Amino acid sequence: MAAKGYEWDVMKMMGGFAVETTKSLTKDQLLKVPDHFNNNVLWNLGHLLYYQCNFFYGLTQQPFPLPAGCEEQYKELFADGTSPKTWKSQPDVAAVQAQFASLTETVLADAAAGKFDGFKTVELFPGMTLHNANETAAFHAVHLGMHIGAIGALKKLI
Repeated sequence: MAAKGYEWDVMKMMGGFAVETTKSLTKDQLLKVPDHFNNNVLWNLGHLLYYQCNFFYGLTQQPFPLPAGCEEQYKELFADGTSPKTWKSQPDVAAVQAQFASLTETVLADAAAGKFDGFKTVELFPGMTLHNANETAAFHAVHLGMHIGAIGALKKLI
């Protein structure tokens, strides 16, 4: 399945926007959890990183394109229901930023090479089923937009 089409373009654009909107933040700003919030900017980036890997690589039974150990560590840090408030160890901020910044290009190249042709259909929640990588790119673009909104709210408070 080639990574061509509007959904892939939007996913790439939104990923780039997330990088641009966070790259000037300091480590302290990335890690600050404002009052009445459960997460920080870094958690949002890590969450997007983890789920982009899980959506494209996990659903095709392939290893994540991350250094050894990151898949399990990122699941513990960034999966649904996690929060920096309960982290046992702090993730490598620079590594998460760099991995997030480069992941979309990796996904696009792997899609063009046919790596996601064996996509496993998954129901994310009632009414939302992903059947192939194109649908996943569209869903992930929306997911990116939701978290860019959360990042925008956090930036006003840090």
